[in-house]
Amino acid sequence: MNSGVGNVGPSGGTPAKVEDVSARAGGKNAERNTEKSAEKDSGTGKSPPAIAEKATPVQHRVKPGETLYSIARDYRTSVPALKQSNPFLAERGLQAGDVLSVQQ
Repeated sequence: MNSGVGNVGPSGGTPAKVEDVSARAGGKNAERNTEKSAEKDSGTGKSPPAIAEKATPVQHRVKPGETLYSIARDYRTSVPALKQSNPFLAERGLQAGDVLSVQQ
């Protein structure tokens, strides 16, 4: 009785065709082939440049205990960006009640 193990094809007597398993998902050749086809599809292999969108500034009223750093962190921006958007901060420090323009 044949257990189906070995190089026997479906008819029982013809050897089965051996596949190149390195081209299957997970093989090194599959990774290279995927990279090459991605390069062919886009022409340069690089993503198109992102178009910068003008963000509408958000107004933030400073609460007691807040700092420029904590506000920048909350809005995912930087302290220099806050200072640039709010020139009055160069003249004096941050105070509770100040209304900041925040570019996100």
